[in-house]
Amino acid sequence: MIHTACTAAALLFPESYHTMLRVGIGLYGHWPSKETYLSVVMKFGRAVELQPALSWRTRIAQVKVVPKGVPSAMD
Repeated sequence: MIHTACTAAALLFPESYHTMLRVGIGLYGHWPSKETYLSVVMKFGRAVELQPALSWRTRIAQVKVVPKGVPSAMD
């Protein structure tokens, strides 16, 4: 298995495709950079619409009020 194309390469360079692509940020519906977006528009005349393949949702389980200066459990 050969997987080399990141999101920007997958959008700009079809010749970089192999057996798999590593689209990363594109999977979340985001462009890697403004420059990538503009490069795609300049190369192909238009840009594809990136849509998220998944979303993260949660419910707030607890809210704590911690005084300033109290070290966190991570310290």
